[in-house]
Amino acid sequence: MISIVIAVKDDQRIAHTLKYLEHVIKPENTEVLVIDASEGRLDTIKKQYPNVIWINYLNKTTKKRTFVEQINLGSRKAKGDIIVYLDADCIPTKNWLTNIIKPIRQENEK
Repeated sequence: MISIVIAVKDDQRIAHTLKYLEHVIKPENTEVLVIDASEGRLDTIKKQYPNVIWINYLNKTTKKRTFVEQINLGSRKAKGDIIVYLDADCIPTKNWLTNIIKPIRQENEK
């Protein structure tokens, strides 16, 4: 399984990223996880993509939220043996995932 993890905070461009991900060729079972620090401000986009696993990032400390903490949460929640990270404003091409996964699978890397 492949897990695609996207960290976001208040970036509306994630809607375009998720739209393009729907058209990406997926060479095997794939999950998409959005780790969202927007505190509900992206809920309209969330509702448009019911097949995406949307995880609210809650900061339980007094320190500022960080991108790295969101990515770490995504890594812990991901079910895939391969985890791919995307920026919230990334526009992946149709063969993007296949091209990334091919050398890993061909050489049996894990």
